[in-house]
Amino acid sequence: MQKLLAQAGIASRRAAEELIAAGRVRVDGRVVTTLGTRVDPALASVEVDGQRIAAQQKIVVVMNKPDETVSSAEAKTDPRGRATVVSLLGGLGTRVVPVGRLDYHTRGVLLLTNDGTLAAALTHPTSGVPKTYHVKFQGRLDENALAHLHAGVQLEDGTRTRPSLEVELVKATTTNTWVQMTIAQGLNRQIRRMGEAIGHSVLKLIRVAFAGITADGLREGQWRVLREDEVGALRKLAGLTRRAKATAVLKALADALDDAPRRRPRLLAQGQAVPARRRASVAGPAAEAMAQGAPRPTDGDGQPTSPARDRARGDAAPSTRGRAPAAPGRRSSAANGARSTRAGTSTSSRKGGRKRLASRPR
Repeated sequence: MQKLLAQAGIASRRAAEELIAAGRVRVDGRVVTTLGTRVDPALASVEVDGQRIAAQQKIVVVMNKPDETVSSAEAKTDPRGRATVVSLLGGLGTRVVPVGRLDYHTRGVLLLTNDGTLAAALTHPTSGVPKTYHVKFQGRLDENALAHLHAGVQLEDGTRTRPSLEVELVKATTTNTWVQMTIAQGLNRQIRRMGEAIGHSVLKLIRVAFAGITADGLREGQWRVLREDEVGALRKLAGLTRRAKATAVLKALADALDDAPRRRPRLLAQGQAVPARRRASVAGPAAEAMAQGAPRPTDGDGQPTSPARDRARGDAAPSTRGRAPAAPGRRSSAANGARSTRAGTSTSSRKGGRKRLASRPR
């Protein structure tokens, strides 16, 4: 409920909570005082002090933030009396909040929206949204300093930044260096802290792009509402479209499989017994016979039985697929026929110490 009131521009979320607690909000004519009540403005009638609240269309605004303004939507001035970006949004007609923040002295691209879901997705630590800056460093940066900015540096609190997506030298003099940097991380005052880590303070910082959105054509302090295709690109980048969500799920599953521990095969020393679980396929009477050292079953020639040898000799058992099993204690006619056939065609004789199979009757 308080989120709806804030998005409708009635009040900040904190002030909206006070309105609800004071009983000044009605839903379908009934007073609602419970914070967190879920309401669909398209289906329910919401009123504040008797005035109906209309559902707000989701919009995204890009502003060319000027120097010495605070990235806050709570009021037109902060507690210290400094101007906020909200004071520059006259005529918008709806309350929006900044997507992330720019420092007080940082200029350039700042997005604002009344879509809380989109704002949260774009600023989430795992979003990887690219942000491009023009940075003026104090002093002349050599190749080693540029390489450190690209590979990532360790900040004063021990945090190590991720590798930059881009570090390109734009202009260098004996006293300062302009560099274009693109990062996908959003630590507090990250660029300025990276400059301090390599021993070159940041003199000027301008954000020229956020998630591919620029402030081209906008003077400092000016803003415009993004087109539908631009908002769609932002939602896709944030993973809020159906295809993006499905891709994210598949990637998460693939990453989970890649990270899953794999059991390495166990090597057995010579003469070491195979673990019992690996001999599970040998069980029952056969396993007992093997354990007692019983000889393997043999055929009439005293040779161990083998399915391959039986097939070569024509002794393979006929298929019983599709036939009912024989009654207990009785042999099926097919089995009796096969037995009599083997008796007549596999009779062997020994002559001269050699084994000869009787010819089959034609």
